Amino acid sequence: MKSLILNNNNSNSIIVSNIFLDKFMPEANGEFVKIYLYLIRCISDSSMQISISLLADKFNHTENDVIRALRYWEKSGLISLLYDANKKELVSITLLSSEDTNYINEIPGKNSNNRSTIDNTSDDYSKSNNNHTVIHEVPNIDVPIIIESIAERKPKPTYTSSQLKQFAQKDDLSQLLYIAQKYLGKTLTSTETNSIIYFYESLKFPSDLIEFLIEYCVSKEHKSMRYIEKVALSWADAGIENISQAKKEITFHNNNMFSVMKAFGISNRNPGIREQEFINKWNDVYCFDSEIIIEACNRTIQVTHQPSFEYADSILSKWKEKNISRLSELKSLDEQYVQSKNSKERTGTQKSTVSSNLSSNKFNNFTQRDYNYDELEKQLIGNNS
Repeated sequence: MKSLILNNNNSNSIIVSNIFLDKFMPEANGEFVKIYLYLIRCISDSSMQISISLLADKFNHTENDVIRALRYWEKSGLISLLYDANKKELVSITLLSSEDTNYINEIPGKNSNNRSTIDNTSDDYSKSNNNHTVIHEVPNIDVPIIIESIAERKPKPTYTSSQLKQFAQKDDLSQLLYIAQKYLGKTLTSTETNSIIYFYESLKFPSDLIEFLIEYCVSKEHKSMRYIEKVALSWADAGIENISQAKKEITFHNNNMFSVMKAFGISNRNPGIREQEFINKWNDVYCFDSEIIIEACNRTIQVTHQPSFEYADSILSKWKEKNISRLSELKSLDEQYVQSKNSKERTGTQKSTVSSNLSSNKFNNFTQRDYNYDELEKQLIGNNS
């Protein structure tokens, strides 16, 4: 087949990076691609108004769908979301070059927790600069957005005994270590002390947040410092800086966990670490709504007749490959599956019928001979005479 010749007579257009088309687009959810392309479109017209609610209305999405799309492209390194001084309200979106892999270090306003912030009184960042093209300010944001950190975290330091003693002499740390021992019910080892100081010095958690962290983990019957550190890192990635934000994160986390456990009919225990990893993957990596996750759990029970996170993960992974983002989109996918299954069954039935007809008479398995019975009769009469 001959190659097609493409001509462009439309000057009213936008330019999309080849790297985006070749690398990022094939792996992304189709709905996420729509939002990203629309953001590029907005560059050509600075008068266009953008907000979470307007984007949701434009594409008939929920606001959470839009937030997931923005977070996805932030993690992919194609956009940067900047917040006000209180780090709660999104005020601008920055389109980044797809070739720029070190953009995190080049964006001004990145604080120690890797969350983007700008001062409300400054408009210095509202201009195009090198590979960073600011689309424009985003007015009327209705919901607070907390994005995950996508910068690489510094490795956890190992403090010497003398350093640990120096840290322990600080009043707030000394009190914190004492409270930690009370919660854990034992004297802290040097490794455990090192972890708590890591929360304080490197993750920049205030002492009351660390105390709340330990209290929360212990209340869940997890006294292992390894588990506590894992929760701390997840909070740091979510940009949590105080107890209020931590409580909101816990509520969101618990609701997701509870809905999955309920769908699986599990009510007598909390999810294990491996099970939590699956649930976090479905929510944070695949960015699925809870209704889609619950549907996968329900289908798992119908097939396996028992809870299986692995089987549910295989279902959701296939849906992710098919760019399913809404429960309504499953209907067409199910119809395609049924049609394919029926077609295979009809083909199998036809083959079985043909095989059955051939095998019903064993003589049909041989090539039949054509005899001229008149000639044979003459031969017999001639021989007898």
